Amino acid sequence: MSYDPSFPSSKRGLRLFYSPLAVAYLFVSILSIFLALLIADRLLIPRLEARSRVAAAGWKDEDLRIMRQSFRKILATEDRPWSTRGFRVGSHRRRPHRILALGDSFTWGDGYANINDIWWRQLERELHRRGYRDVEVIAAGLCGMSTRDELEVARRIVPQLRPDLVVFGYVSNDAEEGLVPYLESPPQDAFESALAAVRPLFP
Repeated sequence: MSYDPSFPSSKRGLRLFYSPLAVAYLFVSILSIFLALLIADRLLIPRLEARSRVAAAGWKDEDLRIMRQSFRKILATEDRPWSTRGFRVGSHRRRPHRILALGDSFTWGDGYANINDIWWRQLERELHRRGYRDVEVIAAGLCGMSTRDELEVARRIVPQLRPDLVVFGYVSNDAEEGLVPYLESPPQDAFESALAAVRPLFP
C-alpha cells in the first residue's frame, strides 16, 4: 500500500492500491502456512499421537462409540451391582466364595469394548487359572464415583450381596472426585492446540 499525492483531498489524499510485490508476499505467506500445516498434519501430529502426547481424532471417535455401547449393555446403578443382560448379579451366588470389587469408571468399564478385559473380570480368570475355581468376582462401580460414594454404595449393597471380601479399586483422583474443582487443562486435540497457538497472531 502507498500514498498517492495526486489523489483528491476530498478523499483524504489517500489512495490504497496493492502492488505486485504485496500480492507476492501474501501468496508466499499463505503458501508457507499451508506447507507448515501440511508438515504438521503428515509428520508431527502422527508422531505425537504415537507417543500419546495428543489424543488422535480416530481414537476419540472409537472411544465414544465404545462408551455408547457400554451404556446400553451395562445395567449398573448406585443401588444395583454391575450386571448385563447376560451376566446377572444378585444375592444368589454362582460359586461358594464371593469377592466384591468397588470403584469408579475403571470398575464400571469405561473404554472397554470387551467386558472381560475389565480388571475385576481378569482377577476372576486369574484366580481360576491358579486353581481357585470356587470364587466368583462381582463389581459395583459408576463413572465419576469418589471414595465417599463407594463407601455409601458399600453400605447399601454389601448386606444384600454378602461378599466374603471387598476390594476397592482406587485411582489417585477418587478421594477428591466431586470435592475439588478441576483446573482447566490445555486442549488436547491437535487442531485445538494449533488454533490456540496461532490465535494471538490474529487479534
